[in-house]
Amino acid sequence: MHRKIDLRIIFTSDMDKAIIRCSVINKHFPDSPAFYSNYETVFLIPGDACNDNTVFLSNRVHPTNCHYYIECQNTVPYGRACQYNYCFGIYTVETCSPCNDLTCRTVGSSCTNTTVVQQHNKVNMTVHSDQVVGLTAPRISNLHTCSGFIGNQTGDMQIEIQLFGNYNYEAIRPSYTTITDTTVNCEIKRILKFWIGFTEAMYNATIRCRVINGLHLDVSPIYSNSETLQLVSSDFCNQNFNGTITNKYHHPTTCHRFVTCVGNLPVVQACAGVLCFSLEKDYCDDCPVVKTCPE
Repeated sequence: MHRKIDLRIIFTSDMDKAIIRCSVINKHFPDSPAFYSNYETVFLIPGDACNDNTVFLSNRVHPTNCHYYIECQNTVPYGRACQYNYCFGIYTVETCSPCNDLTCRTVGSSCTNTTVVQQHNKVNMTVHSDQVVGLTAPRISNLHTCSGFIGNQTGDMQIEIQLFGNYNYEAIRPSYTTITDTTVNCEIKRILKFWIGFTEAMYNATIRCRVINGLHLDVSPIYSNSETLQLVSSDFCNQNFNGTITNKYHHPTTCHRFVTCVGNLPVVQACAGVLCFSLEKDYCDDCPVVKTCPE
């Protein structure tokens, strides 16, 4: 007889990093030693990890394990695992990526515990897919991120935007920001998380991060990669809503994202990696097999 047991454990704080296993004793062979399963380490997440979540669904960094992440469904946290050899790093905003490309919460170490070489002349920007026109309140769980070395307190990090049809970038002041500074090799590394109240004038605009290093003022400003905004109109759900409590829809401009309507409010999420959203299957799949994807 083959037995499968689905179980639920009420975890307590003292169980963090504990090891659990299953044991089996065959009653037909009572003299035989017990058989044990593989060992699994418990990596707990705080029960209040999603208290500040302001959208229906968002992801955030796991506090101790790069191979896991926290999925916030409203204010309820769920622990999720990345696919094999994928991780969710501290600069990630929504999806798992190859572990070697990321940095874990422990400063200076990656998911594979290899040393990360700090690049003082590089600025990284990650823009969350939740880009909706006309929102008046920040979605704190879906912030965008810039990171780079500013040298010292005289250094500066800014967000710049180039509107569609314009040739020049101009500085933009985000509606909401958080700044985290750490000292690495005697220089300040800054992580700037921000939220922008997108307007109709920003359709197809391009944004980037700009850094001036306070210890190297003779060096030209350093820029991140640029990213073109893929905005969703604020009335998207009014146009597409079919009466259910929640439902997913194709993103109007890309197959790699999808829109969830919560009431009449759109929330945009990205598929992991290079996957595409399948409306028929209601999940992200390999792009060549997604028939409704024009790409």
